[in-house]
Amino acid sequence: MSLTFSALAIVVSVATFFLTFRASAVAERRQRMPVVVVARATKPGEHGHTFELTNVGGGPALNIVLAFAEDGPRTILHKGVAETWFDPLHLRPIRPGQTLTVHTPASTNGLGLRYTDALMQKTYTVKASHQGTCVYEGNHLPGWRIEAVPSMWDPDLPPSRWDTRTR
Repeated sequence: MSLTFSALAIVVSVATFFLTFRASAVAERRQRMPVVVVARATKPGEHGHTFELTNVGGGPALNIVLAFAEDGPRTILHKGVAETWFDPLHLRPIRPGQTLTVHTPASTNGLGLRYTDALMQKTYTVKASHQGTCVYEGNHLPGWRIEAVPSMWDPDLPPSRWDTRTR
């Protein structure tokens, strides 16, 4: 009988250890996870759209690709919706608390961001529209290779296509 209780105590202890270890790993990742939020900053009468991308998370957002969604009748805020994305641009990293302003003449109400964190190289996707903002783990944009996407610091990037500023 005492052997059964001892074995049961060991099983409970091992299970508790693994559950606690997993919970602490998730909590630690969430503390350093970058979370980029999008705000439209276009002034009345201004041509195109201006967006402010602010990292409100605990770690830097790296390998950021911004793209626009075609306007359409369906929402872009859900996982697995087959949206049409265009004009991808590789942005510079955004530190925690930093805001990057992006201006484009593109006409759209949908914006998507794909980025990674610094340590685990986890990928996150932000989808934003007039309906709200959602942050997802994983890539929920087209699978563009980062080296094939034009970057904001590329001297050959047409100046009329993008204007980016960091605060």
